[in-house]
Amino acid sequence: MSKVFYYLAPEIFVSIISIIAGFIIFISRTGFNQNLELIIISVLVSFYIIFFPKFIKIFFKPKNDNWYFSESFLILVGLTLAIIGGYLNILLDINLSYFFAIVGILQLFFVFTFSFEEI
Repeated sequence: MSKVFYYLAPEIFVSIISIIAGFIIFISRTGFNQNLELIIISVLVSFYIIFFPKFIKIFFKPKNDNWYFSESFLILVGLTLAIIGGYLNILLDINLSYFFAIVGILQLFFVFTFSFEEI
């Protein structure tokens, strides 16, 4: 196996789980009123949360690993930003789910392309 796979193994595993969860939701809603767009947006927003720490580490390249560049803290920051985006939808009628979905798919591609340079 390549070094990139070992570098991104947890992210790949969790991404596969989120895709399978979206597929299970799609299958379980067969015969009922389905919203395929909502399922796809949910999977892409989960990509945003999953790949946020690697994306920040690749583009900001911290010189030393401080606590605010730890993966657990960066996942918490990404989740907090997604939650704030959800509250903005309720308060101001600004739907940021499409923004987070687009950023999630871009993070997926950027992390896989730039992780070859990192290793």
